[in-house]
Amino acid sequence: MSEAIRIFIRQVNTVKGLPFEMKLNATAATEHDHWFKEQVESVLAKVNQPGRVSASHEDVGTRLKSKQAALLKKAA
Repeated sequence: MSEAIRIFIRQVNTVKGLPFEMKLNATAATEHDHWFKEQVESVLAKVNQPGRVSASHEDVGTRLKSKQAALLKKAA
């Protein structure tokens, strides 16, 4: 997970809402807000598990480039 996403999720969790206004009717907005909060809480629970090992941004980028290169080689 990128640092930007991690910061966004923490902000949403802290303020208990989105940092922008949604243009939905009241029922749809309430349902979406409930769903979104559940998603954020689920991710935070996984991220904050004891003993969880995080990958650095550089490590993730390196792995992605390696997988992309393998796919390109396979497609050629």
